[in-house]
Amino acid sequence: MRHHWAGILIVTFGVLYPALVYIGLTVFSPTVVIFFVLVFALFQGFIKGRSPINTATRVGALVAGVCVLIVGIIDQNLAAKIYPMVVNAALACLFGYSLIAPPTVIEKIARLREPLLSEGAVAYTRTVTIVWLIFFVANGTMAAVTAVFMSTEIWALYNGLIAYVLIAVLFLGERCIRSLVLGRSA
Repeated sequence: MRHHWAGILIVTFGVLYPALVYIGLTVFSPTVVIFFVLVFALFQGFIKGRSPINTATRVGALVAGVCVLIVGIIDQNLAAKIYPMVVNAALACLFGYSLIAPPTVIEKIARLREPLLSEGAVAYTRTVTIVWLIFFVANGTMAAVTAVFMSTEIWALYNGLIAYVLIAVLFLGERCIRSLVLGRSA
C-alpha cells in the first residue's frame, strides 16, 4: 500500500512538474527549485517496482537528477527545466534498446494482460514500440528546445499541457487502432 501512495505522489508531481517549476522560478531562486527537483528525482529513483515502466521511471529520474546537478553548475534556470527532456531521452533509450533486445517494452506490458500473444500481436507491439520511441525522441527534442530557446512560460505551456495532450492523443489513438488490428488478427 505504501508504494501505491508513492506512485500517486510521483505521477501527481510529474504531471504538475512544469507548473511547479514555473511558479517556483517566479517566486523562489533557481537554487531552491533545483533542490526540490533533486529531491523528487531521488525519491522517484528509489521507488521499487518491477514493471518496465517503473524501471524506466527510476532510471530516468536518476539520470535526470545527475543532469540537473551538472547543468545547475552552468545555468540554474536551465537545470530546473531539463527534467522533461532527460526523462524522454531515458524512455527513448529504454524503448529503443528493447527493439534490439526483445521483448519490446510494449510487448512486456501487453503480456501482463495477455500472457499468450499471437505472432501478429507481437509484431503489432513492436510497431507500437517504434511509434512511442519516435514520440519520445520528438517530445524530448521539443522539451529541450523549449528549455533552451523559449521563455519559461512557453516551456511550461509545452511541457505542462501540450505534451500531455499529445501523449493522450497517441495513447487513445493507439487503443482504437489496436482493437481494429488485433481484432482482425485474432
